[in-house]
Amino acid sequence: MAAGAAVRAGHAGAATPPAHRRRDTGGLGPVGAHPVRRLFLMPQTLWRLAPASHADTAFTGQGAERFGGRWNETGTAMVYLSETLSLAVLEIVVHLRVQDFRRDFVCFRVEVPDTLLPIPDPSWKAPEDWRAEPPVRATKELGTAWARAGASALLRVPSAVVPSECNVLLNPRHADFSRLRIHPPERFHLDNRLLPPARDRSHGDG
Repeated sequence: MAAGAAVRAGHAGAATPPAHRRRDTGGLGPVGAHPVRRLFLMPQTLWRLAPASHADTAFTGQGAERFGGRWNETGTAMVYLSETLSLAVLEIVVHLRVQDFRRDFVCFRVEVPDTLLPIPDPSWKAPEDWRAEPPVRATKELGTAWARAGASALLRVPSAVVPSECNVLLNPRHADFSRLRIHPPERFHLDNRLLPPARDRSHGDG
């Protein structure tokens, strides 16, 4: 299925999923006690965590455009958001070195209008190896195709860190980008307890 058709922007209440829809662990991910309901609804508040030094460019997609990401190829601008602040923290922490915990971070709260809430196509499924590290070409191509198609500003995808939860891709060059309400950044301190014990990281600081 073409990635551009993976999401249709519209009011979340506009679609009524079939009652017999089974859980799909390879697609957008079952979450909580009501997997079907969660599949079709996305929180109206999204989160982004970024180094304070990059606060001014946190929503340009320049970093992902330059280096690529799990869901985008190099040359395609993309902003990675999370459905919860805690997931946004985990998505950052898994990539940090010990010395990075001394950096200043900021978090952004993003409000999404009802009319922009993406309604996933339940037939859409991520590639079988979508959690691979480093990310595989298939996921990069899927997200890139979606962004280039311009069908929507937001695409809900499963988190490789917590597969039962979701991140949301934002196309910063989509016309609907301006309809998002991005709150001013707030300082965020990473708890040092997120660091592994010293004996487990003795060789990880290069």
